[in-house]
Amino acid sequence: MQRYNVSIWVVDLYSFESLAFVKALKRRLAQIIYKIQYAIESKLPAGERSTLWNMILEVIFDNMNNSPTRLIRMSPSHAMTLEKVISKPSIKPKRPIGEDEEQIPKDTTVRYLLKPGELEGGHTRRATDPYWSLRVYRIKKIIVGKKPPQLVLYYLEKEAVESTRHLMGRNPRRPFKIEELQIVDMKNLEYPPDEFIQKYHYQTVNHVISKPEHFRNTPLSIGTVLEIAVLG
Repeated sequence: MQRYNVSIWVVDLYSFESLAFVKALKRRLAQIIYKIQYAIESKLPAGERSTLWNMILEVIFDNMNNSPTRLIRMSPSHAMTLEKVISKPSIKPKRPIGEDEEQIPKDTTVRYLLKPGELEGGHTRRATDPYWSLRVYRIKKIIVGKKPPQLVLYYLEKEAVESTRHLMGRNPRRPFKIEELQIVDMKNLEYPPDEFIQKYHYQTVNHVISKPEHFRNTPLSIGTVLEIAVLG
């Protein structure tokens, strides 16, 4: 890759599209290597394991790099010498894509679809996890694939909209499809009423507890705070 000045793509931890290539490579290696290993182990004494895969791994990689693939119709080693490679789509699209695809205008405020565990870390979705990001972002860049037609990709600003930066979340670097974005109208955005917040959250912006009338002159102990929460 250094010989042909091919840049290395850093895989996004929470992007299924980014990890798909890695998973496909591991699956293909397992299909080739393990049937050879099992065939050898069938002739070995009980308890012995074959380590042939460690010796033939480089040979298999060379064979894969020099064998034509279905989507680009050429070997990967030859594709790395070219400035541009056109790939066929792996599946037939079920909706218009590319220039015919409906697009979200640039600078639109949106939320993005969270990957499992992306909000608080991990790889599984918790029962308390929202489906959409808490932070709101503006669309920074739009990429339209023309030849061949590809899905329109949206890149978001590095920082969230100022009014939502204090919320929990991670600033994403990956691109998004239109199905993974939810348009948010910041001008008509509705928040919970003040009465609701005062009832269930006894703190002001300065983190000073706001007490009901019949507790105005009462020192705030832990028991008093609990009593306020119970009485509402």
